[in-house]
Amino acid sequence: MLMTGVTMSVTGRDTSLAAFGTTIAVGALLAANLFVGLNTFAWTWMVYVAVIGSSASVWLWVAIYSAYPGTTFSGTLVAIFTTAECWLVIVLVQVVCLGPRFVWK
Repeated sequence: MLMTGVTMSVTGRDTSLAAFGTTIAVGALLAANLFVGLNTFAWTWMVYVAVIGSSASVWLWVAIYSAYPGTTFSGTLVAIFTTAECWLVIVLVQVVCLGPRFVWK
């Protein structure tokens, strides 16, 4: 994907490649964790820690790292997680990644 120039969201903020990449990364990590969780036969405490902890850690990382001013990632949390497009893309990633596997099965 080639991103040139300034692209603005409906909120008036610049939507950069970092915001796009963060949205896709969060969606992909959640899809991977959901895949593991849905294919696990016995949910032990270790599975809970791994699946839920991994999913929670990416949200925590985005929140902490975007709080540092002066970085290119600064403000990404507010810029993407307050838009409906972000949440739609995260749900769409789940459907595209997990849908074929469970429809075929």
